[in-house]
Amino acid sequence: MNILPKDRERITDSMIIAGFFIAIIYWVLDSILNIFFSNKYNIIAELIGPELYDVYIRVVVLCLFIIFGSHAQSTINRLRHARDFLRSSDERYRALFVHNPIETIIVDNDARVTGYNLAKEKSGDRVPNLGDVMYRDYAQRHNRDMYQELKECIATGQSREFAEQEYDHKYLHIRIAPFSNGAIITSINITEQKMLQRQLQQTQKMESIATLAGGIAHQFNNILSGITGNTELLKNDYSDAENVQKYAQRILDSARRMTRLNDQLLAYARGGKYRPSLISLRELVDDTLAVLKPSLGFHITIETDFFPQAPPVTADVTQIQLVFSAVLNNAAEAIEDAGHIKISVKEAAFDDTYAQNHPGLRPGKYMGITVADDGKGMDEETKGKIFDPFFSTKRQGRGLGMAAVYGIVKNHDGWIGVESELGKGTSVRILLPVLAKE
Repeated sequence: MNILPKDRERITDSMIIAGFFIAIIYWVLDSILNIFFSNKYNIIAELIGPELYDVYIRVVVLCLFIIFGSHAQSTINRLRHARDFLRSSDERYRALFVHNPIETIIVDNDARVTGYNLAKEKSGDRVPNLGDVMYRDYAQRHNRDMYQELKECIATGQSREFAEQEYDHKYLHIRIAPFSNGAIITSINITEQKMLQRQLQQTQKMESIATLAGGIAHQFNNILSGITGNTELLKNDYSDAENVQKYAQRILDSARRMTRLNDQLLAYARGGKYRPSLISLRELVDDTLAVLKPSLGFHITIETDFFPQAPPVTADVTQIQLVFSAVLNNAAEAIEDAGHIKISVKEAAFDDTYAQNHPGLRPGKYMGITVADDGKGMDEETKGKIFDPFFSTKRQGRGLGMAAVYGIVKNHDGWIGVESELGKGTSVRILLPVLAKE
Protein backbone atom coordinates (compact mmCIF):
# COMPACT_ATOMS: atom_id res chain seq x y z
CA MET A 1 0.00 0.00 0.00
CA ASN A 2 1.37 3.43 -0.98
CA ILE A 3 1.29 6.10 1.71
CA LEU A 4 1.29 9.70 0.59
CA PRO A 5 4.00 11.98 2.06
CA LYS A 6 1.39 14.11 3.83
CA ASP A 7 -0.24 10.98 5.37
CA ARG A 8 3.19 9.72 6.42
CA GLU A 9 3.84 12.99 8.24
CA ARG A 10 0.46 12.74 10.01
CA ILE A 11 1.18 9.15 11.14
CA THR A 12 4.63 10.16 12.42
CA ASP A 13 3.15 13.11 14.31
CA SER A 14 0.44 10.83 15.82
CA MET A 15 3.05 8.32 16.99
CA ILE A 16 5.16 11.06 18.54
CA ILE A 17 2.13 12.53 20.33
CA ALA A 18 1.07 9.05 21.57
CA GLY A 19 4.58 8.39 22.85
CA PHE A 20 4.55 11.68 24.71
CA PHE A 21 1.21 10.90 26.32
CA ILE A 22 2.32 7.39 27.41
CA ALA A 23 5.54 8.78 28.88
CA ILE A 24 3.68 11.57 30.68
CA ILE A 25 1.08 9.14 32.13
CA TYR A 26 3.80 6.81 33.35
CA TRP A 27 5.80 9.53 35.02
CA VAL A 28 2.67 10.99 36.62
CA LEU A 29 1.64 7.60 38.11
CA ASP A 30 5.16 6.82 39.20
CA SER A 31 5.53 10.23 40.86
CA ILE A 32 2.19 9.85 42.73
CA LEU A 33 3.12 6.41 44.07
CA ASN A 34 6.52 7.63 45.17
CA ILE A 35 4.93 10.56 47.02
CA PHE A 36 2.38 8.40 48.89
CA PHE A 37 4.76 5.55 49.64
CA SER A 38 7.80 7.67 50.44
CA ASN A 39 9.77 6.38 47.46
CA LYS A 40 9.37 2.79 48.71
CA TYR A 41 6.90 1.64 46.16
CA ASN A 42 7.57 1.38 42.45
CA ILE A 43 4.65 0.11 40.43
CA ILE A 44 6.80 -0.96 37.50
CA ALA A 45 9.26 -2.82 39.71
CA GLU A 46 6.41 -4.61 41.48
CA LEU A 47 4.87 -5.67 38.18
CA ILE A 48 7.95 -6.92 36.34
CA GLY A 49 10.27 -7.65 39.19
CA PRO A 50 13.46 -5.95 40.25
CA GLU A 51 15.60 -8.07 37.90
CA LEU A 52 13.95 -6.66 34.77
CA TYR A 53 13.46 -3.15 36.13
CA ASP A 54 16.94 -1.96 35.10
CA VAL A 55 16.36 -3.37 31.61
CA TYR A 56 12.98 -1.64 31.53
CA ILE A 57 14.53 1.71 32.48
CA ARG A 58 17.07 1.43 29.69
CA VAL A 59 14.37 0.52 27.16
CA VAL A 60 12.19 3.45 28.25
CA VAL A 61 15.10 5.87 28.01
CA LEU A 62 15.98 4.46 24.59
CA CYS A 63 12.36 4.84 23.43
CA LEU A 64 12.27 8.40 24.70
CA PHE A 65 15.49 9.14 22.82
CA ILE A 66 13.97 7.59 19.69
CA ILE A 67 10.75 9.59 20.11
CA PHE A 68 12.53 12.86 20.80
CA GLY A 69 15.06 12.13 18.04
CA SER A 70 12.30 11.43 15.50
CA HIS A 71 10.53 14.61 16.49
CA ALA A 72 13.76 16.59 16.32
CA GLN A 73 14.57 15.10 12.91
CA SER A 74 11.06 15.88 11.68
CA THR A 75 11.41 19.47 12.92
CA ILE A 76 14.83 19.80 11.30
CA ASN A 77 13.45 18.46 8.00
CA ARG A 78 10.59 20.94 8.12
CA LEU A 79 12.99 23.80 8.81
CA ARG A 80 15.21 22.65 5.95
CA HIS A 81 12.21 22.42 3.65
CA ALA A 82 11.10 25.91 4.69
CA ARG A 83 14.64 27.22 4.19
CA ASP A 84 14.89 25.60 0.74
CA PHE A 85 11.46 26.96 -0.19
CA LEU A 86 12.42 30.47 0.93
CA ARG A 87 15.73 30.21 -0.92
CA SER A 88 13.97 29.00 -4.09
CA SER A 89 11.38 31.77 -3.78
CA ASP A 90 14.11 34.32 -3.25
CA GLU A 91 16.01 33.05 -6.31
CA ARG A 92 12.84 33.17 -8.42
CA TYR A 93 12.09 36.68 -7.21
CA ARG A 94 15.65 37.83 -7.88
CA ALA A 95 15.63 36.27 -11.36
CA LEU A 96 12.28 37.92 -12.09
CA PHE A 97 13.50 41.27 -10.77
CA VAL A 98 16.98 41.27 -12.27
CA HIS A 99 16.03 39.94 -15.72
CA ASN A 100 12.67 41.68 -16.06
CA PRO A 101 12.76 43.58 -19.38
CA ILE A 102 10.90 46.49 -17.75
CA GLU A 103 13.07 49.08 -16.00
CA THR A 104 12.52 48.59 -12.26
CA ILE A 105 13.75 50.47 -9.18
CA ILE A 106 13.15 49.52 -5.53
CA VAL A 107 12.97 52.16 -2.81
CA ASP A 108 12.54 51.93 0.96
CA ASN A 109 9.92 53.70 3.08
CA ASP A 110 12.00 56.89 2.96
CA ALA A 111 11.97 56.79 -0.87
CA ARG A 112 15.69 55.96 -0.96
CA VAL A 113 16.88 53.70 -3.77
CA THR A 114 17.85 50.23 -2.56
CA GLY A 115 18.28 48.50 -5.93
CA TYR A 116 17.56 48.41 -9.66
CA ASN A 117 17.53 45.72 -12.34
CA LEU A 118 19.56 45.01 -15.48
CA ALA A 119 17.00 46.65 -17.75
CA LYS A 120 17.55 49.92 -15.90
CA GLU A 121 21.31 49.45 -15.89
CA LYS A 122 21.42 48.82 -19.66
CA SER A 123 18.87 51.46 -20.63
CA GLY A 124 21.57 53.94 -21.58
CA ASP A 125 20.26 56.51 -19.11
CA ARG A 126 22.01 57.56 -15.93
CA VAL A 127 21.37 55.01 -13.18
CA PRO A 128 20.67 56.06 -9.58
CA ASN A 129 23.13 55.64 -6.75
CA LEU A 130 22.07 53.42 -3.87
CA GLY A 131 20.74 55.72 -1.19
CA ASP A 132 19.57 58.43 -3.60
CA VAL A 133 16.14 59.85 -2.78
CA MET A 134 13.93 58.90 -5.72
CA TYR A 135 12.54 61.87 -7.66
CA ARG A 136 14.69 64.23 -5.59
CA ASP A 137 18.32 63.16 -6.09
CA TYR A 138 17.41 61.13 -9.18
CA ALA A 139 14.86 61.58 -12.02
CA GLN A 140 13.56 64.88 -10.73
CA ARG A 141 12.76 66.52 -14.10
CA HIS A 142 9.14 65.44 -14.35
CA ASN A 143 6.25 67.76 -15.15
CA ARG A 144 4.60 66.83 -11.83
CA ASP A 145 5.77 66.27 -8.25
CA MET A 146 6.56 62.55 -8.53
CA TYR A 147 8.32 62.55 -5.15
CA GLN A 148 5.10 63.57 -3.43
CA GLU A 149 3.18 60.96 -5.44
CA LEU A 150 5.66 58.29 -4.35
CA LYS A 151 5.47 59.27 -0.67
CA GLU A 152 1.68 59.23 -0.84
CA CYS A 153 1.67 55.74 -2.37
CA ILE A 154 3.98 54.42 0.36
CA ALA A 155 1.90 56.07 3.09
CA THR A 156 -1.47 54.81 1.82
CA GLY A 157 -0.27 51.45 0.49
CA GLN A 158 -2.18 52.02 -2.78
CA SER A 159 -0.65 51.53 -6.22
CA ARG A 160 -0.78 54.29 -8.82
CA GLU A 161 -0.14 54.51 -12.57
CA PHE A 162 0.95 57.46 -14.67
CA ALA A 163 0.15 56.56 -18.27
CA GLU A 164 1.93 59.30 -20.24
CA GLN A 165 4.47 60.95 -17.97
CA GLU A 166 6.77 63.40 -19.77
CA TYR A 167 10.39 63.22 -18.71
CA ASP A 168 13.54 64.49 -20.44
CA HIS A 169 11.96 64.58 -23.97
CA LYS A 170 10.50 61.12 -23.47
CA TYR A 171 7.11 59.65 -22.61
CA LEU A 172 7.06 57.09 -19.80
CA HIS A 173 4.41 54.76 -18.39
CA ILE A 174 5.21 54.69 -14.66
CA ARG A 175 3.70 52.39 -12.04
CA ILE A 176 4.35 52.63 -8.29
CA ALA A 177 3.50 49.49 -6.29
CA PRO A 178 4.07 49.87 -2.52
CA PHE A 179 4.90 46.97 -0.16
CA SER A 180 5.71 46.68 3.56
CA ASN A 181 9.31 47.93 3.25
CA GLY A 182 8.96 50.49 0.48
CA ALA A 183 7.81 50.46 -3.14
CA ILE A 184 8.62 49.01 -6.55
CA ILE A 185 8.72 51.54 -9.39
CA THR A 186 8.47 50.32 -12.99
CA SER A 187 8.99 52.54 -16.00
CA ILE A 188 8.21 51.74 -19.67
CA ASN A 189 9.45 54.05 -22.41
CA ILE A 190 6.46 54.61 -24.69
CA THR A 191 8.03 57.41 -26.74
CA GLU A 192 8.15 55.30 -29.90
CA GLN A 193 4.51 54.25 -29.53
CA LYS A 194 3.58 57.89 -28.93
CA MET A 195 5.41 58.97 -32.06
CA LEU A 196 3.78 56.21 -34.10
CA GLN A 197 0.39 57.29 -32.80
CA ARG A 198 1.11 60.85 -33.87
CA GLN A 199 2.27 59.68 -37.30
CA LEU A 200 -0.90 57.65 -37.72
CA GLN A 201 -3.03 60.64 -36.73
CA GLN A 202 -1.04 62.79 -39.17
CA THR A 203 -1.61 60.27 -41.96
CA GLN A 204 -5.33 60.13 -41.25
CA LYS A 205 -5.50 63.91 -41.17
CA MET A 206 -3.68 64.17 -44.49
CA GLU A 207 -6.02 61.64 -46.07
CA SER A 208 -9.05 63.62 -44.90
CA ILE A 209 -7.63 66.91 -46.17
CA ALA A 210 -6.69 65.27 -49.48
CA THR A 211 -10.26 64.08 -50.00
CA LEU A 212 -11.56 67.59 -49.35
CA ALA A 213 -8.87 69.17 -51.54
CA GLY A 214 -9.68 66.80 -54.40
CA GLY A 215 -13.33 67.82 -54.42
CA ILE A 216 -12.48 71.51 -54.34
CA ALA A 217 -9.82 71.16 -57.05
CA HIS A 218 -12.16 69.43 -59.48
CA GLN A 219 -14.84 72.09 -59.02
CA PHE A 220 -12.22 74.82 -59.31
CA ASN A 221 -10.88 73.22 -62.49
CA ASN A 222 -14.34 73.36 -64.07
CA ILE A 223 -14.61 77.07 -63.24
CA LEU A 224 -11.13 77.81 -64.64
CA SER A 225 -12.01 75.99 -67.86
CA GLY A 226 -15.02 78.26 -68.28
CA ILE A 227 -12.96 81.40 -67.57
CA THR A 228 -10.18 80.39 -69.95
CA GLY A 229 -12.54 79.37 -72.76
CA ASN A 230 -14.66 82.51 -72.58
CA THR A 231 -11.57 84.73 -72.41
CA GLU A 232 -10.17 83.09 -75.55
CA LEU A 233 -13.52 83.71 -77.29
CA LEU A 234 -13.44 87.33 -76.11
CA LYS A 235 -9.98 87.80 -77.62
CA ASN A 236 -11.13 86.33 -80.90
CA ASP A 237 -14.26 88.49 -81.07
CA TYR A 238 -12.39 91.71 -80.25
CA SER A 239 -9.11 91.07 -81.97
CA ASP A 240 -8.86 94.70 -83.08
CA ALA A 241 -9.55 96.20 -79.63
CA GLU A 242 -6.15 96.75 -78.02
CA ASN A 243 -7.49 97.35 -74.51
CA VAL A 244 -9.67 94.26 -74.65
CA GLN A 245 -6.71 92.18 -75.82
CA LYS A 246 -4.54 93.53 -73.01
CA TYR A 247 -7.06 92.86 -70.26
CA ALA A 248 -8.06 89.50 -71.70
CA GLN A 249 -4.39 88.42 -71.77
CA ARG A 250 -4.05 89.38 -68.09
CA ILE A 251 -7.09 87.25 -67.31
CA LEU A 252 -5.55 84.33 -69.23
CA ASP A 253 -2.20 84.70 -67.44
CA SER A 254 -3.93 84.72 -64.06
CA ALA A 255 -6.05 81.74 -65.06
CA ARG A 256 -2.95 79.80 -66.11
CA ARG A 257 -1.26 80.56 -62.80
CA MET A 258 -4.37 79.34 -61.04
CA THR A 259 -4.36 76.26 -63.27
CA ARG A 260 -0.82 75.43 -62.16
CA LEU A 261 -1.83 75.91 -58.53
CA ASN A 262 -4.87 73.75 -59.15
CA ASP A 263 -2.65 71.05 -60.64
CA GLN A 264 -0.65 71.10 -57.43
CA LEU A 265 -3.86 70.86 -55.44
CA LEU A 266 -4.91 67.84 -57.52
CA ALA A 267 -1.50 66.33 -57.00
CA TYR A 268 -1.88 66.75 -53.26
CA ALA A 269 -5.34 65.21 -53.49
CA ARG A 270 -3.85 62.27 -55.42
CA GLY A 271 -6.13 63.02 -58.32
CA GLY A 272 -3.75 64.62 -60.80
CA LYS A 273 -2.94 63.33 -64.26
CA TYR A 274 0.45 61.59 -64.55
CA ARG A 275 2.56 60.27 -67.40
CA PRO A 276 4.44 57.42 -65.77
CA SER A 277 7.52 55.91 -67.37
CA LEU A 278 10.61 53.95 -66.33
CA ILE A 279 13.13 56.42 -64.93
CA SER A 280 16.41 56.36 -63.04
CA LEU A 281 16.23 58.43 -59.87
CA ARG A 282 19.99 58.82 -59.93
CA GLU A 283 19.90 60.44 -63.38
CA LEU A 284 16.86 62.53 -62.47
CA VAL A 285 18.50 63.91 -59.33
CA ASP A 286 21.80 64.47 -61.15
CA ASP A 287 20.14 66.38 -64.01
CA THR A 288 17.86 68.43 -61.74
CA LEU A 289 20.73 69.28 -59.38
CA ALA A 290 22.80 70.61 -62.29
CA VAL A 291 20.02 73.12 -63.05
CA LEU A 292 19.21 74.09 -59.44
CA LYS A 293 22.70 74.19 -57.92
CA PRO A 294 23.65 77.72 -59.12
CA SER A 295 20.48 79.17 -57.58
CA LEU A 296 21.05 77.61 -54.15
CA GLY A 297 23.82 80.02 -53.20
CA PHE A 298 27.59 79.80 -52.88
CA HIS A 299 27.37 79.54 -49.10
CA ILE A 300 25.95 76.01 -49.36
CA THR A 301 28.08 72.93 -49.92
CA ILE A 302 26.39 70.07 -51.78
CA GLU A 303 27.47 66.48 -51.16
CA THR A 304 26.08 63.56 -53.17
CA ASP A 305 26.01 59.84 -52.40
CA PHE A 306 24.50 57.83 -55.24
CA PHE A 307 23.87 54.09 -55.40
CA PRO A 308 26.14 52.75 -58.19
CA GLN A 309 23.52 50.59 -59.94
CA ALA A 310 20.14 52.07 -59.12
CA PRO A 311 17.17 50.00 -60.37
CA PRO A 312 14.49 51.94 -62.28
CA VAL A 313 11.18 53.12 -60.86
CA THR A 314 7.88 53.91 -62.55
CA ALA A 315 7.13 57.61 -62.14
CA ASP A 316 6.23 60.85 -63.83
CA VAL A 317 9.52 62.64 -64.50
CA THR A 318 8.05 66.14 -64.26
CA GLN A 319 6.23 65.42 -60.99
CA ILE A 320 9.25 63.81 -59.30
CA GLN A 321 11.43 66.72 -60.44
CA LEU A 322 8.90 69.04 -58.79
CA VAL A 323 9.14 66.96 -55.60
CA PHE A 324 12.94 66.98 -55.52
CA SER A 325 13.13 70.69 -56.37
CA ALA A 326 10.69 71.64 -53.60
CA VAL A 327 12.54 69.59 -50.98
CA LEU A 328 15.97 70.87 -52.08
CA ASN A 329 14.82 74.51 -52.06
CA ASN A 330 13.38 74.08 -48.57
CA ALA A 331 16.69 72.64 -47.38
CA ALA A 332 18.60 75.58 -48.88
CA GLU A 333 16.25 78.14 -47.31
CA ALA A 334 16.69 76.49 -43.90
CA ILE A 335 20.43 77.35 -44.02
CA GLU A 336 20.89 80.97 -43.04
CA ASP A 337 24.71 81.16 -43.15
CA ALA A 338 27.25 78.70 -44.52
CA GLY A 339 25.86 75.18 -44.49
CA HIS A 340 25.87 71.70 -45.92
CA ILE A 341 23.32 69.60 -47.82
CA LYS A 342 23.78 65.89 -48.42
CA ILE A 343 21.77 64.22 -51.18
CA SER A 344 21.61 60.43 -51.24
CA VAL A 345 20.03 58.07 -53.76
CA LYS A 346 20.03 54.51 -52.46
CA GLU A 347 18.11 51.26 -52.66
CA ALA A 348 16.41 49.94 -49.54
CA ALA A 349 14.24 46.98 -48.56
CA PHE A 350 11.78 46.93 -45.66
CA ASP A 351 10.06 44.01 -43.97
CA ASP A 352 6.68 43.85 -42.22
CA THR A 353 8.12 44.83 -38.84
CA TYR A 354 9.75 48.01 -40.17
CA ALA A 355 6.62 48.90 -42.16
CA GLN A 356 4.40 48.51 -39.08
CA ASN A 357 6.57 51.05 -37.26
CA HIS A 358 6.25 53.56 -40.15
CA PRO A 359 2.57 54.19 -40.95
CA GLY A 360 1.84 54.42 -44.66
CA LEU A 361 4.91 52.39 -45.71
CA ARG A 362 4.39 49.02 -47.35
CA PRO A 363 6.91 46.16 -47.16
CA GLY A 364 9.10 45.76 -50.25
CA LYS A 365 12.01 47.23 -52.19
CA TYR A 366 12.35 50.96 -52.77
CA MET A 367 14.63 53.53 -54.28
CA GLY A 368 15.04 56.45 -51.92
CA ILE A 369 16.05 60.09 -52.23
CA THR A 370 17.27 61.62 -48.97
CA VAL A 371 17.94 65.35 -48.63
CA ALA A 372 19.61 66.22 -45.30
CA ASP A 373 20.63 69.74 -44.27
CA ASP A 374 22.29 71.21 -41.19
CA GLY A 375 20.00 74.23 -41.09
CA LYS A 376 17.81 75.56 -38.31
CA GLY A 377 15.53 72.52 -38.11
CA MET A 378 11.97 72.38 -36.78
CA ASP A 379 10.23 71.72 -33.51
CA GLU A 380 7.60 68.98 -33.15
CA GLU A 381 4.67 71.35 -33.69
CA THR A 382 6.07 72.71 -36.95
CA LYS A 383 7.06 69.25 -38.18
CA GLY A 384 3.50 68.08 -37.65
CA LYS A 385 2.14 70.77 -39.99
CA ILE A 386 4.58 70.82 -42.91
CA PHE A 387 2.32 68.72 -45.15
CA ASP A 388 -0.72 70.90 -44.51
CA PRO A 389 -1.89 72.89 -47.57
CA PHE A 390 -0.56 76.46 -47.67
CA PHE A 391 1.40 76.00 -44.43
CA SER A 392 4.71 77.83 -44.44
CA THR A 393 7.36 78.79 -41.91
CA LYS A 394 7.94 81.98 -43.91
CA ARG A 395 5.93 85.14 -43.60
CA GLN A 396 4.58 84.74 -47.12
CA GLY A 397 3.86 81.24 -48.39
CA ARG A 398 4.31 80.18 -52.00
CA GLY A 399 1.40 77.84 -52.64
CA LEU A 400 0.95 74.24 -51.65
CA GLY A 401 4.66 73.42 -51.30
CA MET A 402 5.21 70.29 -49.22
CA ALA A 403 1.51 69.44 -49.40
CA ALA A 404 1.89 68.91 -53.15
CA VAL A 405 5.07 66.90 -52.50
CA TYR A 406 3.16 64.65 -50.14
CA GLY A 407 0.32 64.12 -52.64
CA ILE A 408 2.65 63.37 -55.56
CA VAL A 409 4.66 60.82 -53.57
CA LYS A 410 1.52 59.13 -52.31
CA ASN A 411 0.07 59.03 -55.81
CA HIS A 412 3.19 57.10 -56.88
CA ASP A 413 2.53 54.52 -54.12
CA GLY A 414 5.53 55.93 -52.32
CA TRP A 415 6.32 57.14 -48.81
CA ILE A 416 7.78 60.33 -47.40
CA GLY A 417 9.19 60.88 -43.92
CA VAL A 418 10.72 63.87 -42.16
CA GLU A 419 13.17 63.87 -39.27
CA SER A 420 14.07 67.20 -37.75
CA GLU A 421 15.35 68.71 -34.54
CA LEU A 422 15.41 72.39 -33.74
CA GLY A 423 18.90 73.78 -34.26
CA LYS A 424 20.27 70.53 -35.75
CA GLY A 425 18.80 70.37 -39.25
CA THR A 426 16.25 68.37 -41.21
CA SER A 427 16.29 65.15 -43.20
CA VAL A 428 13.57 64.37 -45.77
CA ARG A 429 13.39 60.82 -47.14
CA ILE A 430 11.34 59.98 -50.24
CA LEU A 431 10.78 56.32 -51.16
CA LEU A 432 9.42 55.09 -54.50
CA PRO A 433 8.75 51.39 -55.12
CA VAL A 434 11.20 49.54 -57.36
CA LEU A 435 9.71 47.92 -60.46
CA ALA A 436 9.21 44.24 -59.67
CA LYS A 437 11.16 41.87 -61.92
CA GLU A 438 9.05 39.46 -63.90
